Amino acid sequence: MAGFSMELDQIELEKRLPVWRALSDLFLDTELNHSDFEYIANRIRKSDYSALEAQTILWNEVFPALGDNLRIGTGEWAYFSDDWLQERILRVLNGTDEASGGYGLITVSQARQVIAENWYKVLTFLQNG
Repeated sequence: MAGFSMELDQIELEKRLPVWRALSDLFLDTELNHSDFEYIANRIRKSDYSALEAQTILWNEVFPALGDNLRIGTGEWAYFSDDWLQERILRVLNGTDEASGGYGLITVSQARQVIAENWYKVLTFLQNG
């Protein structure tokens, strides 16, 4: 993502943070269940973003910043604080932090597959909600 810069004003940051927070649950080092997918879908539904926009946010903003949490053996399993989450995503988007490290227990491709499978479950709730 080198050379990419994203400017978000305070209003857009406040609008995005609940979506980032909800989507970040997909990256926790824990097994997600029915209520987790439903919670994520409800947060997206309450935002002003469409499912397609949320999917774009997932892959272009959240995945680059948090994908490595699934790849390491001791990833975060409880939650990402709002301050840390916002700072991390913005640093990756603006190129001041690396999007992913070299070493991981699974590949970036495998992490993408896990997220894609879980995103499909979220979409099911979005479409049926």
